[in-house]
Amino acid sequence: MTRKVTFVELTIYEKIYPLVSGYLQAYAYQDSSLKNAFSFEKYSTTIKTSAASILQDLQKSDADVYAFSCYLWNMGLVKSILPMLLESKPEAYFMLGGPQVMHHGNKYLNPPNENLVICNGEGEKTFSEFLAETTNSKPDFSNVRGLSFYREGEIVTTEKHDRLRNLDEIPSPFLNGIFDESYTMATFETNRGCPFSCGFCYWGAATNAKVFTFSEDRIREELNWLSAHNCVFLYLVDANWGIYARDIGLTEHIAELARTTRMPSVVYYSAAKNKPERMTQITEIFTNAGVVTSQPVSLQTMNEGSLELIDRKNIKLSSYVQLQERLNEKKISSFTELIWPLPGETLSSFKEGINRLCESKADTIISYPQLLLHNTSLYEKRDEFGLVTEQIDDRIGEVEVVVQTADVSYAESNEGMRFFYALHLLHNIRSLYMTTRYLNSHQEVKYSDVFTAFADFCKDHRKNPVVDFFETSIEIRDYYDVFNYGKVVHFALHAYREEFEELCCQFVRQQQWWDDSMARSLFEVDLINKPYVYSNTPFKPKRYVFEKLQVGVAETQSYMVKVPEECLPYLTELIGLNDDEEVQTTTFRVNHKRMQYPYMKAQSLEHNAAYCHGMVIRVEHMAPFWVNTASMVNRGLFAGVRTA
Repeated sequence: MTRKVTFVELTIYEKIYPLVSGYLQAYAYQDSSLKNAFSFEKYSTTIKTSAASILQDLQKSDADVYAFSCYLWNMGLVKSILPMLLESKPEAYFMLGGPQVMHHGNKYLNPPNENLVICNGEGEKTFSEFLAETTNSKPDFSNVRGLSFYREGEIVTTEKHDRLRNLDEIPSPFLNGIFDESYTMATFETNRGCPFSCGFCYWGAATNAKVFTFSEDRIREELNWLSAHNCVFLYLVDANWGIYARDIGLTEHIAELARTTRMPSVVYYSAAKNKPERMTQITEIFTNAGVVTSQPVSLQTMNEGSLELIDRKNIKLSSYVQLQERLNEKKISSFTELIWPLPGETLSSFKEGINRLCESKADTIISYPQLLLHNTSLYEKRDEFGLVTEQIDDRIGEVEVVVQTADVSYAESNEGMRFFYALHLLHNIRSLYMTTRYLNSHQEVKYSDVFTAFADFCKDHRKNPVVDFFETSIEIRDYYDVFNYGKVVHFALHAYREEFEELCCQFVRQQQWWDDSMARSLFEVDLINKPYVYSNTPFKPKRYVFEKLQVGVAETQSYMVKVPEECLPYLTELIGLNDDEEVQTTTFRVNHKRMQYPYMKAQSLEHNAAYCHGMVIRVEHMAPFWVNTASMVNRGLFAGVRTA
């Protein structure tokens, strides 16, 4: 009699290949006895699916073995489903695997459920051995390496398997016909492991600083397969894409596929540390092929003392400075990743780090909350660093958010989040981008001064829907949600665009620097330059009464703009000129028709927020073109154009 295995993957994104399930099935299929004894079903749905619906589906699957992939973003769902599934399927066997559960048997196992096990480490070998053991009349899981389980009221943990050194021992689920459904997104591995041991991250801690690889020929065949099967979004999940010289050739291969088949059209990756020249080359290859991408700059903090405390001192800040300079020279989009609050960081040092990043022309700056992840060194050092957390144990996720450290009080932690939301709104989506650059360089008003002032201003403006959203996010710690920052972009650039612009106008009029004529001019430039995240957001004349600029609304999502001559030196960055070039006229067409997708009302807010976050970390792909219109100056530039 054939037994049934149901893999359960509860994902963040829709239509994404269940890669873990594919690897486990492909590895098990190598054993003919397992292939003959078991049939396999892959159950994949998003975390927004209700627990009741998931439970009903899994009960209907009527499997003999259920295998769950467990992460912080889906553990709440797993915990709500599992007890009822265990009760309804007492004869079945259950395995939990993934970084959220491994080595935490005391937390996730129960003495009565001896049919529930946890996989500690890589799953391929352990899962196949586990399946084989379940076929015995009296399974003894102590024969399976890499497991934790209860037996007679006590937890048993068996010795782990060594890691797979030759990853080609895992047959390709792409090339072997494992995936028989249509997907549009793929997570994709070319290696496993990380040579670094950053305290906040599981990657290096789990792999003992060793990196093992799949063969290059296999990788290329799999990429060909994905392109031919309409994979739009490719997420390269290596810890350090670009760590090997071969990654240049693989990047060129992906770029060529994008040119010939237009698939993939979007690529995301975690960049290699200490390889600024190679990473610039990689991002340039993708950009030249028309792939929507952006160079990630994973700094985490600009504080040297903090880097040492989190075991990141072997990653050089100077490499990131060089990388940002190269990217700016080549006009390649990038985004800088930070974590707040890390040990050793203070609110003051965090703000000073932001000043340095803005001065270095960092395109987009994303500050993620510090989450205390299982199986990381910071998890074990919480007392040493005075880490205080709040448990967000909701119906979907299971997250410990750090809300206080030895160096940052509870109130300062919240202020740091307000500060980031201000930066996100004023810098990342370009609401005061040119204004802050001018104030920092000519009026000795630091970027952090403006962001702090805006954060304070917003406290008294909760009626604004954008402000209310991020203030509520701070109160309930919802900023840990991967879609939260994308929702801010959706609201500020689309749903409540006019309300947010009015808020910005109120703010600037209350600042001491508002009397500066150039600051006023550049604020008006910012109003015109602020991008549209969707192609179909209504393109309307501005409510603001322009005093410095002459503005009209043209066709095809464009403004016709005449700027004061004294503004021209400050516009070279927007216009895309080099510092030694000159602008020929003071009139421009500002074209907002870029690479945006249309807003789709039928899609969920989470779906649209994921898109918005993807766009803001690639802000250059939606920033408008400024084009000199010298040939139109003598032809009545604003004739027949609606005045903004």
